[in-house]
Amino acid sequence: NVESAFMVLTPQMGAPQAFAERRMSIKGDLGGAIVFTRAMVELMAMLYPPFLLRPLVKRLPSFSWKRFMLSLRLYAFGILTGR
Repeated sequence: NVESAFMVLTPQMGAPQAFAERRMSIKGDLGGAIVFTRAMVELMAMLYPPFLLRPLVKRLPSFSWKRFMLSLRLYAFGILTGR
């Protein structure tokens, strides 16, 4: 569903909540679904600041300088230039 995907990819609803409300479903391997959910949390952690991320995920990913620098690079170059 496009509406549900939009809500998950914008900071309106977290991926675990979307699974709980049956807005998202994955057919096939359960391990693949778990990996997908964790990848979504990591992606949201890079895109959104912690004050927006807290209501969306159960547990914030650990802070690392590598992730911080990657997020900074994404904000500075990726979003502005589209690369």
